[in-house]
Amino acid sequence: MTKLMKAVVVPAVKAAWEVRQRPVPEPGPGEVLVRVHACGICGTDLWMAHGVLSFREFPLLMGHEGVGEVVALGAGVTERKIGDRVGLPMMQKRCGACGFCREEHPDSFVTAGNCAGPTLTGVNVDGALAEYAVAGVGGRSCSRTGSPTRMPRPRCAPATRRGPASAGPTPGRGPGSPSSVSAGSATSRSSSPGPPATTSSR
Repeated sequence: MTKLMKAVVVPAVKAAWEVRQRPVPEPGPGEVLVRVHACGICGTDLWMAHGVLSFREFPLLMGHEGVGEVVALGAGVTERKIGDRVGLPMMQKRCGACGFCREEHPDSFVTAGNCAGPTLTGVNVDGALAEYAVAGVGGRSCSRTGSPTRMPRPRCAPATRRGPASAGPTPGRGPGSPSSVSAGSATSRSSSPGPPATTSSR
C-alpha cells in the first residue's frame, strides 16, 4: 500500500493553495528522503503561483527553504546518515557541463540563475512544502544545518535562501517570521489565493 503525505499544492495559475494527499516520494540512487520540519515561503514561490515565472506545468509543489531530518537513504549514499538535520535550498544540483559550471563557482542562487541545466528544489522539481521531500546529495542540495538543538526550526528555514544552506539566523527575519510554515501541520484548504494560514512547526 502506498504511503501518503500531506503536501501544499498550487493547482493552477492564481488558484487557491490546497493541502492534498500525495504519495511519499522514494529516494533514488544518490538521493535521500527528508522529513520536512519547516519550510519558508519565498517571493519566487508567489511569482510562480501567479504565473509570473514559469518553469513547469501546474499543479506545483513548491518550497526551496526547507529544513528537516534524513529518514531514508537511496542507493550509494554515504555522505549522509539517518537522523542528519539538513537544509534544502533552491540550488540542488548544477549540470556540471556548461561554461558557468566549468568556472567552478560556489553553488548558490547565482548558480541557479546561470547554470544551463540546474536541478532547483521546488522550482523544476518538487519542493519542501510537504511532509517529505527527496533531494540529491551530489552537490549542496542537502547541506547540514548548523544549530541542531538551539535554533527553532521555523527560524532555520528562511536561512537556506541565502546560498549554500546553513541554518543560521537570516538578517531582517526575527523569531516567528511569517514566512516560515510547517506544511505537515496544514489541515485545511486555503480560502483565497496564497498559502494556507499555518505557522506552527513540529
